[in-house]
This record gives sequence, structure tokens and C-alpha cells, in this order.
Amino acid sequence: MDIKKTSLNKLHQDNKAKFVEFAGYEMPIQYSSGIIEEHKFTRSNSGIFDVSHMGQLFIYGDDNLTNDLEKIFPLDLKNLKLNSSKYSFLMNDKAGVYDDLIITKLEEGFLIILNAACKDNDFKILSNLLKDKYKMVVHKYLQDIFFLLLPKKFLFLFLKILDKQKQFLLFY
Repeated sequence: MDIKKTSLNKLHQDNKAKFVEFAGYEMPIQYSSGIIEEHKFTRSNSGIFDVSHMGQLFIYGDDNLTNDLEKIFPLDLKNLKLNSSKYSFLMNDKAGVYDDLIITKLEEGFLIILNAACKDNDFKILSNLLKDKYKMVVHKYLQDIFFLLLPKKFLFLFLKILDKQKQFLLFY
């Protein structure tokens, strides 16, 4: 099996990342400065989390979709602002957790970011729970999308570094 590379692979290579295979992708696990220095830098400056290896699921629908998703995710999706994201969980009927995820409210429905190693199973679970009531479009990987985990004051500086044609979802 060919190991895939994420959209930020070159950036990771340029910063001397150590890579391992994860869910079919070459993923960085640490940089030459070491994990303690990475932690200190991220806490005092900023950091990013590359999610281009993860699954994306678009679910299209109206207020009925919102009501149905609130039965699956422990979130108040009705009051989630448009184009805003929240970290949540895919729950089973006994209040247990299948997986964690990130959900974003869009004009036409929701975008759900699924964990790379579980994305196929999570999609099956959601399909069963929603019983084909809504149009669901799956993308196996996020070609040019990644999340920025930054204090807002650093966002402008970071955007200057990266290609302005990339697509960004803000999560804060």
C-alpha cells in the first residue's frame, strides 16, 4: 500500500519533522527541537494541527437535520453560529462514545471532520443513525484543508506564510 502525504507534508519536512505511518499517511510526530520545546512554543506563540489526512463528511439538510444530529452529538447545534466549529463526540444509545470529531455548521447543513483511522466506520454509524434521510457526501481526505489552532493575534502572520489559496476553517 502506498503511503499518502498530507497537504502540509513539505512544511513538516522543511521543519525537520520525524515521520511515522498513521492510517495510511506519513504523519509528523515531532520535530528536531524536541517535544518539550514544541509544547512551549505552541503555548507561548501558536501552533497548527494538520487534518488533511482525516475524513470529511458533508450532511445536507434543514432544521430536521439539526434536531436529528443533536440526538447523536452532545451539542446545542441550533445555537452554533454559521461557519463555526465545535469539538464533540459521536455517541451511542447508551451514552457511550464511538469517536470524537469536529462539526461545523454550514448554510446548507454540516461538515463533520472524522478521525483518519475511524472515518469509514464513523460514516457507517452515522448513515445507520440518520437512516438515509439526508444527503451525505464523503470525501476520504481533506486535500487542502487544515485547522489552525492559533491565538487570533497570530492569524495574520500565519496567513502571510502560507499560500493564500488554501481553504481555512477557524476553530476557537
